[in-house]
Amino acid sequence: MRVFFAAIVMFIVAQSQCFAGELSKHEWWVYVPVEDFTWKEHGETGEKLLEESGIRFGLGLDYRYRALKGKLPLRFRGDFTYGEVDYDGHSQSGIPAKTTSTYLSWKVEGDAAWRFWFDRVVVDPMLGFGYKAWSRDIKDAGAINPATGNGVAITGYTEDWEVIYGYAGLRLETNRWRNDKWGIFGEASAKFPISAKNKVEEFGITVKPGKEVTPYVELGGWYDMVRIAGYYERMTFGQSPLSPEGAFQPESTADIFGVKVGLRF
Repeated sequence: MRVFFAAIVMFIVAQSQCFAGELSKHEWWVYVPVEDFTWKEHGETGEKLLEESGIRFGLGLDYRYRALKGKLPLRFRGDFTYGEVDYDGHSQSGIPAKTTSTYLSWKVEGDAAWRFWFDRVVVDPMLGFGYKAWSRDIKDAGAINPATGNGVAITGYTEDWEVIYGYAGLRLETNRWRNDKWGIFGEASAKFPISAKNKVEEFGITVKPGKEVTPYVELGGWYDMVRIAGYYERMTFGQSPLSPEGAFQPESTADIFGVKVGLRF
């Protein structure tokens, strides 16, 4: 028991020394993201085929390692989000339908940067790779056929998406090793999809949507061990080629406005 309490005291002292002077080589951030999510699909002439919108919640982990005495910051992060959103669209035969969709999304990213110091601010140009996947479960719906006035049952289905991408961007942050108790940070990057795939297992269909550049921006602040950030990401996919079964993914976009609240260790 004495050894246990001694270890806790040594950990607290070490953390205090890191924040009072030079930062530790290791840094962890556990955070909770809350997102306002919107997904839209459009036809070949630009008409809107469907729209989904709602709130998603999640949990994430951001780990940073300062190599070469801080000149080469390495970052690895991963998170997942979950939520049920409203669905306003059409059936495959064009009948208007409203229901809900459940999203379970997860991603992992890793990047390296080269650090530049400017008085109380550090700037990190970075390059990295990421993997993002999500399950989109469209629920069954009841609808009215406008041509006949009769009620119809529309069966939902599940899509499984996977995207592999590279990204490049810039991070900046106030210089925390000067014993500052608070500061700001920001990030802007462009994500370049390497591959994109949408699979509907129950129909045996796989399509490969067009790959478009995704912008991402984040701005936040920290006070001691607490970090808060707002972020925006826009994913865009061009219409896919026809699959052997004659199916395709329409032009699709996702707008994600989010807030992260977490603790830094």
